[in-house]
Parts: sequence; C-alpha cells; structure tokens
Amino acid sequence: FIQAMDDWSFRKPDQHVFCNILHQLAQSGIKPKECVYVSDTILDFKCTKARGLISVSVLTGVFNEHDFIKAGQKKENILNSIADLPDWVGKYNRA
Repeated sequence: FIQAMDDWSFRKPDQHVFCNILHQLAQSGIKPKECVYVSDTILDFKCTKARGLISVSVLTGVFNEHDFIKAGQKKENILNSIADLPDWVGKYNRA
C-alpha cells in the first residue's frame, strides 16, 4: 500500500494523516505497535507522537540530535543514518 500526499485530505502535523494507512495495515492484521515510522523531520516526529506511533528520527536532514530531544524524541530512537536501522530494530525487539 502506498499513500502519497495527494491521496488523503489530511496533512502533517494532523495525526489523522495516518488513519488511512493504519486502516490498510489493520486489514492485513498489522497493529500500530508493530510499525515504525522513520523520518528526518521534527514535524514528522510530532505527528507520530500525537498519534502514539513508534518513530525513529534520522539525522540526515536539517535537524540535529538536540532538536529531536527537545521535541520529545527518545535518544535511543535517534539514528545517524538509515543504515543504523537494522541494529535499532534488533535492539528494539530484545527490549
């Protein structure tokens, strides 16, 4: 399932932007707690936080670690690169 910006009437930071995709995932038996949203913006992080979703912030954009922490992201959910995601998933699954 692919959801593009023009496919849905809601826009970030409105947390309802995730309703359609979460509905599609639920149809496949996938729960929100089984998903991770990966992004490099504060806006995306705030949107996922408002929806109660698990998110990982990647430092490949204009925001730094301090920016994400100040916004409320957990330090352990901030990665230098998307290449670090497999290690994060491994640690998260053991937690």
